[in-house]
Amino acid sequence: MGQESIKVVFENIAGPFNNKSFLNQFQRAASFLIFIIVLAIGSISCSSGSTDPVGFQSESPTDARGSSLRAELFSASKANENDSPNDVSIAMTKIVNRYIQDGATFSQAESLLRSAGFIVSTHPKVHPVTEWPYSDDIIAILNKPLSTSAISAAKLTIRLRPSSPSDYSIIKSIEVIYSISTP
Repeated sequence: MGQESIKVVFENIAGPFNNKSFLNQFQRAASFLIFIIVLAIGSISCSSGSTDPVGFQSESPTDARGSSLRAELFSASKANENDSPNDVSIAMTKIVNRYIQDGATFSQAESLLRSAGFIVSTHPKVHPVTEWPYSDDIIAILNKPLSTSAISAAKLTIRLRPSSPSDYSIIKSIEVIYSISTP
């Protein structure tokens, strides 16, 4: 068999697959399949609320307050994007203080912050009193930057300070820190 006959056999076998419209349809079908897979994975990972007997997902009061807090923080970040980080921290503190007041319990505050999308640190081990006050703080960092650009990202950190060393029953004070980091 010569090279020409091999070429003819190959073209007969691969003929339908060399067609540009077939390749375009294949690409579209593959893209659609990937989209469906990503959508399914996203819906599985987002189904963390409670469900009623019929199977509908319902939001707990803490989840609703957390969603509201997150929305207000993102809105305030957008509205104050031209202000200094210190001014934005002050605006964010006012919002957070509406949801978590001094004297609130740590468990309520931590639950609310988690439902608002914060990553909350664990309670530290017992520290010597000489390391007080910052060593016992519970740190909550928003898991998604408030805003990003090519050269910076705006982040929000909340420090919950206990009323006494290693006593995580009542919050003594709340500090909200808005910062802009660059790569």
